[in-house]
Amino acid sequence: MRDIEGIATLVIGVAGVLCVPVLVWATVIAGLYQIVRDKVQETRSAQTDLAQKVQQPMNSNSAKNI
Repeated sequence: MRDIEGIATLVIGVAGVLCVPVLVWATVIAGLYQIVRDKVQETRSAQTDLAQKVQQPMNSNSAKNI
């Protein structure tokens, strides 16, 4: 009976030692991915806003000339 308990303890211990770092690194990588995704989305939004601001005066001036 002691052998079975020792084997079970060893299996659970090895699984814990291997799984915990994998979960930690997966969480870190997911967080970094989310940060990069948010920054890219902010940059695209800023570029779109800038493009709209640049186009607005051109459209207003051409409307006045007609």
